[in-house]
Amino acid sequence: MGEAQLSGKKDRRLLSIALSVALSISSACFPISFIVGTILLAEVTNIQAYSGLAPALLLISGGVFSFFAGRQRYLTRFGYRGLLSFACIAGIIGGIISFLGGYYRSSIYLVFSFILIGGAHGIIMLSRYAITLVVDKAESGRSLSKVIMWATIGAICGPFFINIGNAIGSMFDYPSNIFPLLIISTLYFVSLLTVRYLINPALFSFKQNNEKPLTMEVLGTFRLFISNSRLGVTIFSMNIGHFMMVFIMAMTPIYMYSHKHSMFEVSLVMSAHFFGMYGFSYVSGLLADKRGTKVTMASGLIILTAVSILSFAWTTSVGIVIGLFLLGVGWNLCFVSGSTRIATEAKNNVGTNIMGFNEVLLYISAFLASTASGIMFSWVETESLMYITALVSIAALVVLLTGYKSSRVVTGM
Repeated sequence: MGEAQLSGKKDRRLLSIALSVALSISSACFPISFIVGTILLAEVTNIQAYSGLAPALLLISGGVFSFFAGRQRYLTRFGYRGLLSFACIAGIIGGIISFLGGYYRSSIYLVFSFILIGGAHGIIMLSRYAITLVVDKAESGRSLSKVIMWATIGAICGPFFINIGNAIGSMFDYPSNIFPLLIISTLYFVSLLTVRYLINPALFSFKQNNEKPLTMEVLGTFRLFISNSRLGVTIFSMNIGHFMMVFIMAMTPIYMYSHKHSMFEVSLVMSAHFFGMYGFSYVSGLLADKRGTKVTMASGLIILTAVSILSFAWTTSVGIVIGLFLLGVGWNLCFVSGSTRIATEAKNNVGTNIMGFNEVLLYISAFLASTASGIMFSWVETESLMYITALVSIAALVVLLTGYKSSRVVTGM
């Protein structure tokens, strides 16, 4: 993948701080655009089935941006500092455009802004792997989890920025759910300053190998995904867990709105969910290092199965808070353990390809889940959704337990 050129502990500490701030801010901006975008698009288009379009665009653009950001060509040319700077600038522009789209009730502006914000989030989430290049392999899980854990602060605070933004907007007679979108640009500007001033541009050096054409690279990575059973099952199970989380999460705002819950209650539920997603990252990383990624991921899938059975049976705020919190915990176990396994097995140039390839799969699965959630919420009874989601989780658990076998460490394409 590349070589980390360390100047000392100071560079490592500053890198960790910069990544933590970037992930925290991006994790705050994502729920703002997700929650507000879901409601605004349904209002602007007057079509409830379009409610899943906002998170779908955020997620699929994140996958596309992260795939190209993970390619060796761009890592060699720009490094993590340059790619993170680009992501922050995209977030700043996306926040401004989303504000204009909300103010002028333009679905085109909103769609374009979600592409930029989602792309920024995708690149920043991919950058979490940078920390694994400067620590020992045995500490990869804990190092990853520490960086991801700091996203907890942003993820929890993000939904409440909506209420703060609406309060400020009301002082200037702005319509509801418009001014919070401008906060996205402000937060990404802070992230840009942090990245530019804290990350040493000479910290990483990526070897320039003879890179294969894009089509050959994708085919080679896909063959590796199929041939390495442990890596393949890990990626499959990680993506199913991601699909389940997004499917339930994406319909939650519109589900609560249809049951006459207030925006404050929606924000509270989403904050509890994001706390579950990131708050126990260190525990997940420690569990992955000590007990293994298979056990950790299986635990996450079991929790996701239980939540998918219960989530649609709860209509009170307390019940939804508990359900969405557990949904986040189950996802975190799958996400951290999967990231740890991928970072451990994939090395050098292959490491870059596998990481980018997996990010694309994560965002594609999230895109499908988000799109399906809006459509199925309009067409299918909640009881049927409960059984469908449970069956998918159980199927992933069976594949993980039966297909996860010892396999060689990947060292080349």
